[in-house]
Amino acid sequence: MKNKIIHFLIHSPFGRFFSDKTAIIYDYQYTFSVGPDLNNPTGFNEKIQWIKLYDRKNDYIEWVDKDLAKKKVSALLGEKAIIKTLGIWKSFDDIDFSLLPNRFVLKCTHDSGSVVICTNKDCFDYEKAKNILNKGLRHNHFYNGREWAYKRVKPAIIAEEFLDFENSFSLLDYKFFCFNGEPKLFYISKSVPGSMSEMSFFDLKGNILPFKRKDHKQLQNYIIPQNLDEMIETSKKLAIASRALFVRVDLYSNGKILLFSELTFYPGNGLLKFDPSEWDLKLGEYLQLPLE
Repeated sequence: MKNKIIHFLIHSPFGRFFSDKTAIIYDYQYTFSVGPDLNNPTGFNEKIQWIKLYDRKNDYIEWVDKDLAKKKVSALLGEKAIIKTLGIWKSFDDIDFSLLPNRFVLKCTHDSGSVVICTNKDCFDYEKAKNILNKGLRHNHFYNGREWAYKRVKPAIIAEEFLDFENSFSLLDYKFFCFNGEPKLFYISKSVPGSMSEMSFFDLKGNILPFKRKDHKQLQNYIIPQNLDEMIETSKKLAIASRALFVRVDLYSNGKILLFSELTFYPGNGLLKFDPSEWDLKLGEYLQLPLE
């Protein structure tokens, strides 16, 4: 009961009065029923908690900013690797929708999840979009789980080109786990309307791995892109450029064209429940921390 109450307080307006370390310890304990060993972390999730507290490079702030990250990737890989930006604004009311195409995507640059997709401006719910994005603009994503890199990102709304691949590839995300600059595995995820999302993990040869996340079903239909080697090499370039101990590199692909999505330094807030659970330790073995 005590953990429940403290967890509630941490994620309430009173949460800002808790130190980062206290909030991280209680979030982890609430999820796994045991506290993290931050002095000698061994599991993947424990090590992500350590990273949140102690690996705080200023570069990370730009990498999680959805506008600045695209500029960094464009400089590194070329404009062909990024989704075209249609505009960026400080508030929803500043957007001139007459200048946007019939289909586009709006998202907040500073958080995760504040996304609105327009497939037809004639039936677009502007009021709903305004509520979603304004709520995102007011929210500091850092306080969701003390993911440090998000704390000082300046809120804005960015419009991007709607992905229009010729097949269903655009529905799939390819997310590469990079440990100390090296991609080791990836997963493919797919949102399923009205059902639990699907996800499966793969090694770098495209073989499915024998574990999953408990909050996802195994992926039923998937495609290993023909340009997988290029995706792996791109993930490595971005992981090295980010200077991160761990980073998840998210990409899109239709088998020929590769596009950057985002970098994530703290997947699932470092609270991922794997099945079987021993994969938390197996993934943790890949990640080397600069411990004394």
